[in-house]
Amino acid sequence: MHASRSHLPTSGESLLRLLAACRAPAHLPSLRAAHARLLVLLHPSHPSAAHANVKLIQAYAACSALPLAHTVLESSSPDGRSRTTTVCFNVLIRALTASSLHRDALVLFASMRPRGPACFPDHYTYPLALKSCSASKDLLLGLQIHSAVAKLRLDRNVYVAHSAISMYSRCGRPEDAYRVFDGMPHRDVVSWNAMIAGFARVGLFDRAIEVFKQFVVLQGSMPDAGTMAGILPAMGNAKPDDIR
Repeated sequence: MHASRSHLPTSGESLLRLLAACRAPAHLPSLRAAHARLLVLLHPSHPSAAHANVKLIQAYAACSALPLAHTVLESSSPDGRSRTTTVCFNVLIRALTASSLHRDALVLFASMRPRGPACFPDHYTYPLALKSCSASKDLLLGLQIHSAVAKLRLDRNVYVAHSAISMYSRCGRPEDAYRVFDGMPHRDVVSWNAMIAGFARVGLFDRAIEVFKQFVVLQGSMPDAGTMAGILPAMGNAKPDDIR
């Protein structure tokens, strides 16, 4: 897909549809041309400007142009504050995390709250930040983030809990992971899989099998591929008495 400036749509809505179609590095010339046209059509005070910025960040991230996505986030308002929202940050942090740029994701996460309430992290941001803590083995920051989550009463959100279980497990704190798991009011198969894999990862194979048995009895659903990926290493290393 390639569109020269002379062949670009002339309406904001059509340009936004073009942004949504930019999903590969080969689309970057068209995306940059559409971005330039949007700057002309949409003044930063326009009601659609914030939505357009989110779409631009998504498109640049999809085109593997993360520095340009970051530029959009930083220049999304005349004063650098009012048009930058939590959604903008979430989109870019998700892209950084997906690209395994976990330190960059955490630096961006840390910059949110100082910008004011419009940029405060939410229940979509915290799981991404915890995932980056998990991948970078940053237990101290993970503890700080989980503490903040608890103060905001978001710790029982299922996605936050899953990320916290994984973070504690990967950072060598399986009992803390289990406390999160045990405190969940509702568990799905992902919850059980995270806990089974967490115990197996640190060599607590008997605990992994114990949780697996509870899953089979209490969850009332069939294990999926994730369950088997977590339990099979435990089965291969467990004592015969643990498997009975």
